[in-house]
Amino acid sequence: MPRINLRTLIITALLFTMSTSGAAELAVTGGLEVFLETFPDEVEIYFQTKTEEGVELYTISVPEGKISPTGIIGRSAAGNSGLLVHEGPGEDGPEDIYVRKSDEVEPLTFGGPMRDLHPCVFGNNLIIFSTEIEEGRYDLALWSESTGMMRLDPGCGDETEPAILYAAPAGDGPTILVFQGHNDGDFQLYYAVLGPGGEVVKAEQLFEFPGLALCPDIPVQHSSGEPEDGDTVRLAFHGLVEGAKRDLYLCGLTFHGDLSGNLEEIRLTVGEPERLTESPAEDKYPELYTGSSGALWCLFASDRDGDYDIYALNTDTLELYQLTDMPGTQTAPLVMTNP
Repeated sequence: MPRINLRTLIITALLFTMSTSGAAELAVTGGLEVFLETFPDEVEIYFQTKTEEGVELYTISVPEGKISPTGIIGRSAAGNSGLLVHEGPGEDGPEDIYVRKSDEVEPLTFGGPMRDLHPCVFGNNLIIFSTEIEEGRYDLALWSESTGMMRLDPGCGDETEPAILYAAPAGDGPTILVFQGHNDGDFQLYYAVLGPGGEVVKAEQLFEFPGLALCPDIPVQHSSGEPEDGDTVRLAFHGLVEGAKRDLYLCGLTFHGDLSGNLEEIRLTVGEPERLTESPAEDKYPELYTGSSGALWCLFASDRDGDYDIYALNTDTLELYQLTDMPGTQTAPLVMTNP
């Protein structure tokens, strides 16, 4: 009798479960006008648009519905009210990270010698991003007003696309983040616990996804202080399993431990990922936003109408809205509350 590999059985079962449970191809409920009648808050929705002329950031002003270029030549962005952080071309060629505050004329640029990508922001004083350490190889880097610039190496291979669960308001306390890592295998999701000085206390894989798990996102704009033992937030990512397109997944991310205690005892765990979309197209780059009405929205990029546009999904009602229908490629949405 042939020997049965238990790991193969588990991954096969997971793959079957994720590919058959909960998700169906979603019909588009309406366009931008219908979305504006439903979305409860006043925000700016940033996104990247790429045409033959180059890459630029645009915004959709909500509730007005006006779509306009920002005048910023660059790629994906992050930020909070009054603070915009984005990738852009550096003076020496490779992409740099730019920090624009609403009360400053000139942006701060980190100006690294190699590529700096995928910025993530917590509050107005802590930025984590991917920094190239050699061609095609990445670590994470942290910048805050209290620590300055620090390179992080959680030991998870190529580390990119960080999302911050918690950081101390003054930038001088523990930080908890999730990111994608590539460590002798497919990209998977990891988490890291950083000490008050930015040092890596621990880093572990979150769970085993039967394929590639990419671009994690956490809705931090409505964070209510330090997480306590047992607190759960929502985590989104896009996954790619063999023979399929990229689809969106949503799961609960639970914090275990005490930020004022032994940081090595802190753990993050996730519940079973729920497949939000099952489409013959590519759905990727999720951006979570908890509205003032309590509904959780997931904005993302999809090429379901032939080219990439920005869509918004109400994860409670599964109503899907197409926000853009423009020439070129629109990706990397970001929701920012107005100052």
